[in-house]
Amino acid sequence: MPGVSAEPATARAISTAWVRQTGGFAQCDFVEAMHVLTEVVASKRPAQGRLRTASPDDRDLLTQWDRDFAVETGVGTGEHAERMVQRRTAAGRQVVWEDAGAPVSTVGFNLEVAGTVRIGPVYTPPQQRGRGYATSAVAATSQLLLDRGARQCMLFTDLANPISNHIYASIGYVRCGDWEQHGFHATNLPN
Repeated sequence: MPGVSAEPATARAISTAWVRQTGGFAQCDFVEAMHVLTEVVASKRPAQGRLRTASPDDRDLLTQWDRDFAVETGVGTGEHAERMVQRRTAAGRQVVWEDAGAPVSTVGFNLEVAGTVRIGPVYTPPQQRGRGYATSAVAATSQLLLDRGARQCMLFTDLANPISNHIYASIGYVRCGDWEQHGFHATNLPN
């Protein structure tokens, strides 16, 4: 088992048990906050452009963005990016914010479960940041999902990233809990 991802008390308890059982060590790799939204707050400064469903023509770009997201955030290596983008685009669960006809940001989302849709990943390339693309894309995606019948949307943010925490709060996401990812490491690897 490579690790555990859970609310903090559970992640810590499982990590402690794993260390006790194996003699290895565990470390907290990532701390996140969970946020929920039941109503979108209109942006005071919407970004230029529009939201559209990602198409097969977007797959190469979105695959690269998924890899970039994984590397930037430290959430994986991006090795599964192609497969994940293929699945999301085939199911209509990946959208693109485009400005002047060019993709500038993307949002993925999962299937609705018990009235809740999880949003993520959200990615804007560094050269496109600071223009409100992600804020507008997440707001528009959230509204689309609520209009389709979801009771609420939820997403995770890296607690070390004050920008993402602020922009999601500005469109109606409310922090409802914390989450930790712990990695497990064996001290005696087989030869």
